[in-house]
Amino acid sequence: MTAHLQTIDHTVQLTREWVHELSKLLDWGDEQRAWRMLRVTLQALRDWLNVNEAAQLGAQLPLLVRGLRFVPPAV
Repeated sequence: MTAHLQTIDHTVQLTREWVHELSKLLDWGDEQRAWRMLRVTLQALRDWLNVNEAAQLGAQLPLLVRGLRFVPPAV
């Protein structure tokens, strides 16, 4: 059980680092905005890439970020 929790902790930390870095690169003070932009970008890539390319991309993403590709937009 502890190994599973470490995996969750690791992917949350890695995702936070990605969002923080993205926010910094875009010179946005709002990490929520960077999170939304990351989600929308990954969803657009999902729709544009073929199945094999999408799978290869997903394999390189942290678990939590990988899941963003399948989250519907907020209403």
